[in-house]
Amino acid sequence: LEQYATEVTELPSYAGFSPRLYGRAVETEQVERILARDGKSNVILVGENGIGKTIIISALAKRLALGQSLGAIAYKHILKLDVGTLLAGSNNTYDIEDRFRLLFADALRAGNIILFVEDIHMLFDSSGAVGTINAGELLLPFLTSARLQIIGLTTPEHYHKTIAKDQSLLQAFEKVEVLEPTKENVYAILRDVVPHIEARERAWILFQAMHIAIELSDRYIKTAPFPEKAIALLQESAVYALTKRQHLVTASDVEAVVERKTGVPLGTSAHTAESSKLLSLENDLHTRVIGQNDAISVIANAMRRARSGIASEKKPIGGFLFLGPTGVGKTETAKALATTYFGSEEHMIRFDMSEYQNSDSLSRMIGHDDESGLLTTQIIDHPFSLVLLDEIEKAHPKILDIFLQVLDDGRLTDALGRTADFTNAIIIATSNAGAEMIRESEVAEGGMLTKEKILNQLQEQGVFRPEFLNRFDAIVIFKPLTPSQEEQIAMLMFADLNRRIKEKGITVSVDEDALKKVVSMGFSKEFGARPLRRVMQDTVENIIAKKLLSGEITRGSTFVLTTQDLDMNTTQI
Repeated sequence: LEQYATEVTELPSYAGFSPRLYGRAVETEQVERILARDGKSNVILVGENGIGKTIIISALAKRLALGQSLGAIAYKHILKLDVGTLLAGSNNTYDIEDRFRLLFADALRAGNIILFVEDIHMLFDSSGAVGTINAGELLLPFLTSARLQIIGLTTPEHYHKTIAKDQSLLQAFEKVEVLEPTKENVYAILRDVVPHIEARERAWILFQAMHIAIELSDRYIKTAPFPEKAIALLQESAVYALTKRQHLVTASDVEAVVERKTGVPLGTSAHTAESSKLLSLENDLHTRVIGQNDAISVIANAMRRARSGIASEKKPIGGFLFLGPTGVGKTETAKALATTYFGSEEHMIRFDMSEYQNSDSLSRMIGHDDESGLLTTQIIDHPFSLVLLDEIEKAHPKILDIFLQVLDDGRLTDALGRTADFTNAIIIATSNAGAEMIRESEVAEGGMLTKEKILNQLQEQGVFRPEFLNRFDAIVIFKPLTPSQEEQIAMLMFADLNRRIKEKGITVSVDEDALKKVVSMGFSKEFGARPLRRVMQDTVENIIAKKLLSGEITRGSTFVLTTQDLDMNTTQI
């Protein structure tokens, strides 16, 4: 026991910790009551790494050592089991099993030992560090003894993967959930932790820096819980300040560190830049999206409401449902918004909802058994994203139900117990439902009556439920394109082509007749502008490539595309 376990009060991390310090008095008392009772007196603490599980053990160890705990466990010793050392130095399964038996038997004889095991799931998971030995079977007989108790730590994900699947373990352990502390408790924690950071880094942290560390880590850091993320942010901010040869850590230093970690501009200048971006959002979107003035105004207004602080911070940045025929700019608007707001189309996460038509597909979204969900994993890994749900009307009703929660609460918990935070994401769902009615109606400027008719029809047909439609910040109608708008889109594609071939020193233009012909080849009533990109690639780019190779187009020249070029290319095809 002395070889493979260490008394908690002797650990270097123990110094200075107390229940008050880390705001875990309630959980500490709950663990104490479980340990002091007869039967099922083993505890498993379940919470994310960094949430404060270990400090509960430290606080309890102090109470036991001082005789301040309940009488049944007073003066007992909490020993931390070093599983790594226990496994080290032998590849022989039988040797390791003997070590486990001897260690537990030693603790049992002592009669006053509470064993503390971090990442206890590793003892029961064949893919963990214990490997080939069955540590669970070795441990179970000791769990029923009144002379030995065990406290285990694990995360919600590993609890669901291992502990929750084993009925014998569920009967042996009492589960205590350790939730994130409130921001008020985090501030109390930081007041006691900051002196340790200051002493180690030889820097002084201002109160304003503490406050903003809590607010910014709450808003922008979703990969770790409180209090760890606030403490880690202050530590990084202190190091950042020292790299600038200053020993005073200010709010600006904290903002700078968050900017580096997330890529999201912060501070006064960044706020001014974002305000400018939001005020000019229509103009920015119009550079890529043609003929959807009303739609873009609705989107821009909703985005401004969200970022001005009027809208709830507990919901996604924006939630939109785009309705309209194929090829009128719904997906292009989503791409443009991702680029304008997040800086790149790479910040767009796209789901084809036609692949989620069955009830079984829910498990693909939020995970099942040992597998994580596609949606939750993407948002956990990329919280600053635009989520595009293409053809949402084709999704199974159970899939729509999870987006009711996402749009309302900004959070979604997957099958492994991990929570994905959508408050830094934009949600856009697109649908072709009602497209024929939209085509026929010729939506007028500000045509609210037509919009209401379309939505009523979709609800009557059972396409969307009222509660689903009501969750969106805005439902946006995309109108069919006119011939002149189709030509504008074609010109945007020619401009994009010129940007791509700029380094070759040539320019491509198109005469009026050739433009009309390209448009006629690339647009259809059924698919809108969608075929145009293929026409540009298979026809226009082919013509230019041949002329470049043949030397007909040389560096510094301008090539004017004519109908003759188009006719010749068609003949050759």
